[in-house]
Amino acid sequence: MLVDTGASVDIIDEKTWQQLSLPGGLKPAQINLMPYGKTEKLQVLGQLSATLECNKLIKDSTVYVVSGSFRCVLGYTSSHALGIVNLNAVSSMPESLTAEKIIHKFPELFQGISKLKDVSVKLHIDESVQPIAQPHRRVPFHLWEKVEQKLKDLENDDIIEKIDDPTPWVSPIITPPKPNSPTEIRLCVDMRGPNKAILRERHITPTI
Repeated sequence: MLVDTGASVDIIDEKTWQQLSLPGGLKPAQINLMPYGKTEKLQVLGQLSATLECNKLIKDSTVYVVSGSFRCVLGYTSSHALGIVNLNAVSSMPESLTAEKIIHKFPELFQGISKLKDVSVKLHIDESVQPIAQPHRRVPFHLWEKVEQKLKDLENDDIIEKIDDPTPWVSPIITPPKPNSPTEIRLCVDMRGPNKAILRERHITPTI
């Protein structure tokens, strides 16, 4: 059998099942098996109770029979129980150190706004895209005070800064209510215009 630590069950194919010629036949299997990277389910013909043995270690397992002819798969649970694979997980954090204790021990790390400091980020701009100065969107009268307060809070937290000079790009703000707090607003900027001028950097994510 092919040892597959990513498989959650043990599987044999239809051809192997016929070669075994075991008495009693198969029991109905109420399970859906999906192969990795596929969208179609495997055709499960049934299941049987089997005793697996390797290196004098024994494990009782429910083995599923799948239509077709391919490699039989030994899943992680059985592979681990039979000593074929070992999971060596080492944790450097004491079990007594809980999240509450970490917050209490390092309170300065859990206060205020987290920001990436002393780092200059360069946005690559497509110079062929003309800057767009979008018109201001009217803010409902009953939200004026909330918007003003939100702008002051963002400025005090050094997240935004006030600009008095002309700028070629102007993007309007929108003020949707917070889902969990309808009385509060979420101050957002409609960046669909500027995003057309920002060149996307592509990085291939390595396989783990």
